[in-house]
Amino acid sequence: MKKILLIISIGILAISCVTKKNHKQPYVKMDEIELRRPISVGNAEIQLEIIEYDNFQLLIKVKNIYGYGMSADRLAPEQQLKIYVHESLKEEIVLMKKNSVLDALIKSQPAGINIPKSWELIEILNLK
Repeated sequence: MKKILLIISIGILAISCVTKKNHKQPYVKMDEIELRRPISVGNAEIQLEIIEYDNFQLLIKVKNIYGYGMSADRLAPEQQLKIYVHESLKEEIVLMKKNSVLDALIKSQPAGINIPKSWELIEILNLK
C-alpha cells in the first residue's frame, strides 16, 4: 500500500512539474517594443506626401496608414485627397517643400450645410 501511494505521489509531482514548464511566460524585453498611443475618435495616423500646397489646403497622397481611431473614415494607400491645415501648423507647412513625406495625424471633419466631409491636418508626428 505504501508503494502504491509513493508511486501515485511521484506521478502527481511529475505531472505538476511538466504543466508548470508549459505555462511559463516567454521573456520579452520591453525596451525593444514600440508602443503606439491610442488614436482619438475620428482621427487617422498616416504617412503622407505633399503634392500641392495652396491657401492652407494640401493636396496629399496617402503613402501608408498606421491606424485609425473609432469612427474614422477609411483611406486607401496611394489615394489623393485635399486636406485643410490646422491653424497651429500653418507656419510649419509654409516651410515644407513639394514632395515632402511626413507622418501625421489627420482628423475627419463632419459635413455641414453646403460643406462636404473633409480631413484636417492636426499634428505632424515625424518628418521623413
